[in-house]
Amino acid sequence: MSQITKDKINTVYLPSDSFLISQRAALIEAINAFKMLSVAAVDIFVKDGALLGTTAIYYELGEQLAQRVHQHQQGVPISKLSVVRPGQGQLLINRSAWQRFSLTLPDSLTNKVQWVGDQ
Repeated sequence: MSQITKDKINTVYLPSDSFLISQRAALIEAINAFKMLSVAAVDIFVKDGALLGTTAIYYELGEQLAQRVHQHQQGVPISKLSVVRPGQGQLLINRSAWQRFSLTLPDSLTNKVQWVGDQ
């Protein structure tokens, strides 16, 4: 981490990776200790202290998938079904991490954010 900060890298992306998720407590602690910003692909990182993340809304993906399964069961060939894609997703921000960095949220995002963490 000290080499990363020495190279003036100030933001870390946390992908959806099972090993990183299993090590998230130590990883987020180290990132926060070096006062780095963190952007996550999985909500659990944000809930555990990463600054922010954009995540898929899995309920919506499940509904779309169920519709495709139903269509296939009704005789529609799989090759004729459209691909299920995530929508816009949701923007999650960890409130305590946000406050620690004294960031300002643009007005255009005020109604699009789901805050997590301490009030």
